[in-house]
Amino acid sequence: MSGRRVGTAGVVVAALPLLGGCAGGLELAALGAVANAAKTGGTAMKFGKVDMALMTTPEVVADAVYASFDELGFRVFSDATSEDGFRREIVSMNPRGHEYKFVIKPVSDGVTFVRLDIGLFGSNPVGQLIAQRLRVNLGFSGVEAEPA
Repeated sequence: MSGRRVGTAGVVVAALPLLGGCAGGLELAALGAVANAAKTGGTAMKFGKVDMALMTTPEVVADAVYASFDELGFRVFSDATSEDGFRREIVSMNPRGHEYKFVIKPVSDGVTFVRLDIGLFGSNPVGQLIAQRLRVNLGFSGVEAEPA
């Protein structure tokens, strides 16, 4: 009977490299999904954050953030710009008290980095909805066509 236990343990140990291969495959699949979302103009959420690079100005993004929060019934309670004017944070709260924060930074003329932080335990679908409302308020109708 003890020989059988050793045999089972040997099978489990022998299978560990195979499990590692599966985990690596899942990681590559996740990276592929993120790359595909970026390529098609979509958004990808990781650790409660949605990062976007948008072809517009920070002022236009801030106006769209306010419109998006207003549509969703969220109250903006903080809007602060860093002393150097490079970083702007707009923080909102939903009716249940959960915070959502947009960080807006210019990258170059006409390109703006935007991060939506819903918190580590925030709702991913709500984060995706907020990001989608932002894109609609910026005038993006959906997935842009890729150049031929």
